[in-house]
Amino acid sequence: MAQARVWLGRDEPWEAFRVLEPFADRHPHSELRPEVAALLWEIGSLLAVRGGGFLFFWSDAIGARTVLQHLVTRYPEAPRLADALRVLGD
Repeated sequence: MAQARVWLGRDEPWEAFRVLEPFADRHPHSELRPEVAALLWEIGSLLAVRGGGFLFFWSDAIGARTVLQHLVTRYPEAPRLADALRVLGD
């Protein structure tokens, strides 16, 4: 969590996601799951709003989709699940 927050503070949301990505598989019963889900929502929504990218190699929209799909599949109990599904639908 701390490492992901540092990356997010440095305005590197994709790197923050890469740190959090294996959390659900490695710690399925952790009490930090709600905090991780909230941070994943923050990362996904930030990427969705930013709209940056590099030619056809990378875009924040693709990153947002990846993060939010991860949130939906790995954290179905997340309070922002409906919001994530709405952003994915848009």
